Amino acid sequence: KNPDLMHTQLRALIRMACEVPAQVKIMIPMVSSVEEVRHVRAAFDQVLKEFEAEGKKPVNRVGLGAMIEVPAAAIALDGMIHLLDFISIGTNDLIQYLIAVDRVNQEVAHMYDPCHPAVGRTINQIIQTAHKRGKKVSICGEIASDGKLLPLLLGLDVDALSVTPRMYLRVKNNIRNLNFETCSDLAQAALLMGSSEEIRNLIEQNDKNEDS
Repeated sequence: KNPDLMHTQLRALIRMACEVPAQVKIMIPMVSSVEEVRHVRAAFDQVLKEFEAEGKKPVNRVGLGAMIEVPAAAIALDGMIHLLDFISIGTNDLIQYLIAVDRVNQEVAHMYDPCHPAVGRTINQIIQTAHKRGKKVSICGEIASDGKLLPLLLGLDVDALSVTPRMYLRVKNNIRNLNFETCSDLAQAALLMGSSEEIRNLIEQNDKNEDS
């Protein structure tokens, strides 16, 4: 909607990448269609050409990725993944839109359910689609810091978790105490279940086994 503003922002980001040896990544939020990705990719490539004409280039390659938080983007990801360097799954909004539940509406907030079967299956679909094209996937949102859901996310073969600084050490410690094969078996079992209750029971049983 504001191409001039986007052009200015892209130039600022890429200028920084030309001046410092940092790994700069640019992520497009709220993607819902391949046309949006094409639009940003074209603008991104144009700015790179402008800097090249000025005799400048990024110290490290700048990655362009997308936040997948709209069900339409999750389902149609195979049609846009070739335009992206990485994927991040925005679970807070993705869960909200999948289940059609507004988390801040007290009348329905109790129905917001990270254990809904559609959530795990959609996350799995996104990860599998991205990995087939050699693209890495990160997960952000509240569930990335949830110790009980952590084994499921790792079992789905996610590449990275984005968590708040205050949760970083706790999540890191939890990961160190998990076995990937066990997490993978847990995730595959959860993907076959048809209700939130079954998945919660599976998670609770796994917690008890870990404690014992």
